[in-house]
Parts: sequence; C-alpha cells; structure tokens
Amino acid sequence: MNKLTVDSEFEHERLMCVRDEPTGLVAVFAFHSTRLGPAVGGMRYRRYGSLSEGMVDALRLSRAMTLKNAAARLAWGGGKLCVLEDGDVARRSSRLLRLAELLNDLDGAYIVGKDVGVTMADMDVLAERSPWVVGVPVERGGLGDPSPATATTVIGGMEAAAQQMYDTTDLSGMSAAIIGVGGVGASLADQLAERGVRLLLADTDTDRVGIVAARTNGEIVSTDTASTAEVDFLAPCATGEMFGADDVRGLRCRAIVGGANNPLVDDSVALLLHSAGIHYVPDFLSNSGGVIQNAVEFNRWGSMPWTSCSGRPTLELAPSWRGPGAMARRRWRSPARRRSPSLRPEPPPHRLRSARECGSLAEQLRARTSKTVCRRVSLGRGRPHLS
Repeated sequence: MNKLTVDSEFEHERLMCVRDEPTGLVAVFAFHSTRLGPAVGGMRYRRYGSLSEGMVDALRLSRAMTLKNAAARLAWGGGKLCVLEDGDVARRSSRLLRLAELLNDLDGAYIVGKDVGVTMADMDVLAERSPWVVGVPVERGGLGDPSPATATTVIGGMEAAAQQMYDTTDLSGMSAAIIGVGGVGASLADQLAERGVRLLLADTDTDRVGIVAARTNGEIVSTDTASTAEVDFLAPCATGEMFGADDVRGLRCRAIVGGANNPLVDDSVALLLHSAGIHYVPDFLSNSGGVIQNAVEFNRWGSMPWTSCSGRPTLELAPSWRGPGAMARRRWRSPARRRSPSLRPEPPPHRLRSARECGSLAEQLRARTSKTVCRRVSLGRGRPHLS
C-alpha cells in the first residue's frame, strides 16, 4: 500500500498509530465517525506487509463499523483496532496489557471487541485491566464469543436472499460454499447443517476444516473451488477484499452472503455482481449479529447503546454525547471503577439479557432490513447509503 492509497481511504475523524518500544507493540486505532456515540470495533491481530497496509485495513474496517452500528440502530460510532503481528508469541500478553492501558487512556472513546486473530483468552486479558471491552468471556460475566451471533445474522441474510430468489426462507436442500471456518465460519456451517444445507468448506487450516467437515458432513474443497462453485450461497468468512472486478466473471453462485468484513475490493464490484445476476447482501448487515450481542453485553453493565425505531438516538443518549468518551465517562463514574477497572458494577436484574434474547434481537434486525437490502441489490445499487 502506498501513501496515495492511505490518502484515498482517509475520511475519518482520527487515525492513531502506536509504537511501544518495551513490548514491541505496533497498532493502529481508526475512528471513522462518533456522531452516534463512541467508536466501537473489533481488534484484528494479524500479519501485515507494512504499517501502511495495516492503516488502510483499519480505515476501511472502521468505515464498515460505522455503517454496521448505524444499521443495527446502536448509539455507537465506527472504529477499528489493527495490531501488527510479528510472530513474537512470548510478548503477546504484555502487548495486550499495554493495549488495555491505551483503552483506559482513551477513557471510553474506543470500545474494543473480538475480531480475526484474537482469542477469548486475549479478550480475558484485556477485560481484566480495562472496562472498555466487549465480547468478554462468560466466566467474567460477559456473553462470550460473539461468533455464533454473527453467524445468526448471516443466516438471516441468506433467508432474505432466498426470499427474493426463490420466494421462500426455507434453506433446506440448498447449497452453500463457506470460505474460512474460523469462529464465524464454523458456527455458520453448524447452523446451515442443522437446516439441511449442502456444504462446501474451504480453509487454509487443514486440521480445522477437517473437524468442521466431520461434524457437518461438509465437503472439503480448495478456496478457488469454493469461489467458483455452482451453489446458492457463497459465504466469505475469512479476511476481506476477496472479490474484485476480475473475479466476477468466474463466479457461479446465486448470492454472496458472508461473515467477512469488506469482502468486495470496492463498491463498484456490487454493480458488476448485479450485472452478472448475482445477489449481494451487504456485509455490514449480514454480519451484524456480533456487534448486537456486544451491545446487549455492554447494556448489562449500565449503558444502553440502542437507538429508537426512527434511527435517531434516544432522548436519553443523544444529549449525553459531546465528543469522544463523554457518554462513556458519564455512565462509568462509580467508586468501584475508580478503585479497580476490573471490577464491574452488578447489573440490576431488570436489565439482564440472555444470549437467547440477543438472538431474538438479531432476528428483529433481519426482519427490518432484509426486504430493503435485497430490493436495493436487485436494482443494482450495491450498498445502501445510510444518511
């Protein structure tokens, strides 16, 4: 990636690059928009060819998070944290602790969740030192891994596409090719297998894909085979920018609905998909289940990151947002937090919500958006514009 590429992607409020010599940490915080609330986005921990490549990834992903949070009617803005992996496993824990300190310094301006390359053990380390973490392990009082919730809304996107293509939401007897069977991809495979969908599974980790294939009766194929398979649904669930203009002519799926962020190289590819007769459900809608679960989890600790049905922030939330961290600081001023960030206040009983309720909220989101999404895709408009 060159400087011009970074410049072309930068439409953000803030971009913060961090290099910590004692731990070797190199990370990028991107704040795309905080109009609705503090920046919220997952932490991506992966190898990049250069710092500028990590910057571009953070810029693109944070923009997608703005769309995702707005579409899910959350009073959260869009952000992303990308950590440059260098293979130094011994210092991983110390780097996570340093990241927790940085989150505390931001004082609620950025709330981090789980993304590619991050384990639940990593989230536990962050949550031990900072309250600005979502996707917290169940043992620590959170709702755990958000991957199954993300898979739930991918299923919803498939049902919405099936309604447009076949006039049914019953997926039984259909076929899907899943590229990437990590957290989201594996959960998606499990849920599709329960619905009687024939599966093609592709992943660079042969052991992992073998385990998922064994329990779902899926067929293991190469990534290239999965990409060009004649299936009802192609589900990219690995890294982004998988399909460019040159790839469209080789696609034989009826619809692209996946869990990966930014699966298209750019928005113009959506128009090419339309010309090829391929439906595309925008990623920020199909994979929104994870952030919905994170919002439910954060709600348990005293915040209410939901907006009204009109899409505007609720009266309670809107006046409280006066810049990065303002809303979060108001809601976290408690003696327990001043003494120890790891001590979270006990949520009142009437505000507790279960993972089952989270799934219900995900289904409500699918019901609100599916017809609009597929209608706009069928008209060749690609991604919906959120004003």
